[in-house]
Amino acid sequence: MTAPRINRRHIVRTAALSGTALAVAGLGATSGIPVRASIQATPTTDPIETVNPPQWVYRVFGYQDPYRGNATRDPLPGTRWVAAEVGVNNESDQPLSLSTSDLRVRLSSGLEVRAGEIAGTEPRLNPRNLNAGENARGWVWFLVEEGVDVQQLVYVADAPEFRFDPTTLTS
Repeated sequence: MTAPRINRRHIVRTAALSGTALAVAGLGATSGIPVRASIQATPTTDPIETVNPPQWVYRVFGYQDPYRGNATRDPLPGTRWVAAEVGVNNESDQPLSLSTSDLRVRLSSGLEVRAGEIAGTEPRLNPRNLNAGENARGWVWFLVEEGVDVQQLVYVADAPEFRFDPTTLTS
């Protein structure tokens, strides 16, 4: 058996691991003096203003897997239509852009499927801007592979804005 070759990379790795071990042990790498971390306490003062996220509410009113209605086209071989009746309420002061492509099903395979471009016999959820106090409700359809379970219905809403008026802030 041959002895292992020692090269520059081996020496650097050994030194780095030794320094890490000393730091974990709380000793300075060269001085042997214990190292103490400076811990700063979290401030306990109250904020001068707080803003909550917008109240965008997502609701499910119906769900069919597989879809039992009449679709505008047949599913592809080895797939099925899954349908959900959903509603989105904008109970905030911020507008919300609603798109059916933001509605998805998360599958047991780990994939997400966006709502498809078909319609059934039920009223369809139409894309639109929802201003403060407005709501939308309708059906969306998803093309899902046979034998794969739907784990969740997901709505990916717009990113909210958190706004402070600096003229009202005083400290």
